[in-house]
Amino acid sequence: MTDQQRFDAMTRAQEFLEAYEGKVHVRTPNLDRLSRQGAYFVNAYTQCPVCGPARTILRTGCTLERTGVQTNALADEEPVVMTDVFKDKQRALDSLDQVLVEDHGYVSEYYGKWHIPQRFFYTRDGSEQTIHFNNFNYRTNQPTFANSGGWGNKLKGFLRVFEDAGQVNKTFGDGQQEDTYTRFPYTPISLDSRFGMATRTDLYDRNRFDDFGQSQNSVKGLYSLPAQFSSSYFNHDVAMKSLDRLAMDKTQPWILTVSYHHPHPPMMAIDKYLDYYKRNSNQIYVPSTLQDRPDDSGYYRTAEINYLTEQGYIDETNVQEWTAVYYALVEEIDDYIGEMLDRLDQHGLTNDTLVLFTSDHGEMLGAHHGLRGKAKFFEEATRVPLMFKFPGRIPDGKVVFEPVTLLDVFSTILDYAGAGASDDSDGTSLRRFIEDDAYNAEFDESFVVFEWDYRQPTGANSLERDLDSEPAFAARHRSGWKLMMHKQSDSDKIDMLYHVPTDPGEHTNFVGRRSAFTTNTTVFGKAEHMRILLVEWMIRMDGENNEQYYSSPQSNAGQGRGDIVEISLRQPWERLPIWVSDADLLFAEASWNGTHYVRNEYLYIGTRTPGTLTIDSIVSTGSSGFSFETELVVYNANRPTSTGVLQSTPTPAPTTDPNQVLEPGSNATIESLERAAVEIPVVTGVQLGQFDYLRIKVMYVSESESQPQDVTQTLEIQHDDPTTSTIFVDIEFEAELPCGTEGADACPTESPSQVPSSAPSPFPTAQASPTAQPTLSPSMAPTAEPTATPTSSPTASAGTLGWSGVDLVLSLVAMLGFVALL
Repeated sequence: MTDQQRFDAMTRAQEFLEAYEGKVHVRTPNLDRLSRQGAYFVNAYTQCPVCGPARTILRTGCTLERTGVQTNALADEEPVVMTDVFKDKQRALDSLDQVLVEDHGYVSEYYGKWHIPQRFFYTRDGSEQTIHFNNFNYRTNQPTFANSGGWGNKLKGFLRVFEDAGQVNKTFGDGQQEDTYTRFPYTPISLDSRFGMATRTDLYDRNRFDDFGQSQNSVKGLYSLPAQFSSSYFNHDVAMKSLDRLAMDKTQPWILTVSYHHPHPPMMAIDKYLDYYKRNSNQIYVPSTLQDRPDDSGYYRTAEINYLTEQGYIDETNVQEWTAVYYALVEEIDDYIGEMLDRLDQHGLTNDTLVLFTSDHGEMLGAHHGLRGKAKFFEEATRVPLMFKFPGRIPDGKVVFEPVTLLDVFSTILDYAGAGASDDSDGTSLRRFIEDDAYNAEFDESFVVFEWDYRQPTGANSLERDLDSEPAFAARHRSGWKLMMHKQSDSDKIDMLYHVPTDPGEHTNFVGRRSAFTTNTTVFGKAEHMRILLVEWMIRMDGENNEQYYSSPQSNAGQGRGDIVEISLRQPWERLPIWVSDADLLFAEASWNGTHYVRNEYLYIGTRTPGTLTIDSIVSTGSSGFSFETELVVYNANRPTSTGVLQSTPTPAPTTDPNQVLEPGSNATIESLERAAVEIPVVTGVQLGQFDYLRIKVMYVSESESQPQDVTQTLEIQHDDPTTSTIFVDIEFEAELPCGTEGADACPTESPSQVPSSAPSPFPTAQASPTAQPTLSPSMAPTAEPTATPTSSPTASAGTLGWSGVDLVLSLVAMLGFVALL
């Protein structure tokens, strides 16, 4: 696992992004190899774009509010911030190591950056270690355990051994500075706060440097020591010793975690890797938003933007030099990952081991007017690489386009390790996407949430900063829409709605104050839709035993009325007397459940204005094939509550020729099947109060034992709002067989070493210009939905890839029970 590595810091990603055409690519042959040897999730996001919270979520599978780790200080269990509310939450968690070691007999070793609560070093009752070794003594050549997660202290200890032996020294050259992580010399680059200053200038001199200048983010350059004394090398070396030792015992399952500190700052690259990028730095990509002032977003801070400008962070040459250091750190780790995968082969364990690679969050690298670090919901900071390799269980070359988050990684590991019965997390195994079993059974699974509340406790019942200081939630849908919201209902802060496929740089905020779409009902309908999906997610995650993680203000130190209420009532955009989630409801690919092809999609209709809206009727006309289940959800007792199914409309009996029914695998074409025309009353005479809405589950089921068939219907929505005409919604299921099925297209193939030019790309074929926007109509007409919304074809979803960071995690989990996280 690495820290702060972007999803696009991989050769494979950059080869398919037009923005990188003609640019110098980061060299990652081993990550590319790994991505082709199993399942590659190209739309993966961190659950929280901050180290400690993200890593705790990854290790427990629990949401931010449930973990009680919403800041790095809480992850480090600093006494001043550990109030009872957060202590109680942390004590109730089970970590991956506790589950596998205590319940399933694993041995666990962990090397590198920790940054999660230290109680996870031990069993649930604290009596024994769950992490057997996490350190190494180079004097005795033996693994050890240290009751500290600080990789920096371990690294200093490693270097001290070789300094005592005279192999390294702290001789400072002219202009060199002291690395705050290792205390050894480095040569600063232009964006380093001590660039051009006297040798060994004291960074902690408050008369010279403010918080910005003293930050780790301000320390970057060329490390003075040889490759075998870098942070990443030591991390790799102790992990390889562990792998060799663990591989000797073929009877006991194990979990090995390798957690690299880089490319997180301080960014200290070694010359072996930096030289290539330094020589070609003028050909390195810079973000399209480098000089944009994000004054129509919730992250705009005039003082910060002006300061970044003054410090040179919007200068292209400076950013290219910075990115060269970043690429060098990534390439170094890629080399070590390749060596570890090869060593796994040498031990004959490859076929018995699940390998997982991901990141805790990303890095802004100058995007949105020179921003650096993470802690933002923009693509650069939230999107991460995620891949699983498990020969014989996970097919080679599997590309998953559904948006997912790291919340589900915990459950996925337990699932493949045969330990799913011990899973009490908030996540769900990603196996459903790997094996194409997901079909939106009970809710929209094509929707994910990421969150952050960066306020720290300052007392028993107080938190620093205000409830609405920063956007607290972001949500992403497979259609490409992405919403970012503050959690205080009456805040005047700007929320954000972007359409990532047509605007991967997130230039255009559709609900911003300068948006050209401030009167567009389709935009507001989509904003309402995304908000409702966010609220429904919080309700599902609120706790099974009345824990009220999202409905109680307790975690907010009494501020507000609980996140569910605050988000439900928040209205930063125009209130609509009637809103509809989709003017064109396009079905994704159906899944085979053993007897039929099935898929559900969800349509939402609601009102946000005072008074009552009457839905006189909703009638569906078109070819048969859909059935409908309608629920009325009312805003009651400070939360949306379903009143149950109002009406369930089954699919009318098909009138197609029985001779046309196809067995799965038949060579007949989908086009040869037609559905009979039908008219279906979906619902009649429903009254909606302010904040109420209808949730209509639209269900597709193929004819018994047949291939899927195309289905198209139109909903006609009659209502009593005098300001809006009759609304029509087109619903379309386009039959498409999974690749490799008889009668379907062959699956694309790629060699481990290169991508054939004929292979369909999982990435967007073009970088949208800053002004690119989905086509939107000011009316409620069926054509009002953005034209970039993907169809049921997986390749249509590919355009949703944007920018993000990558913290490298390599996991090895075997049928025998081997688990390794790199």
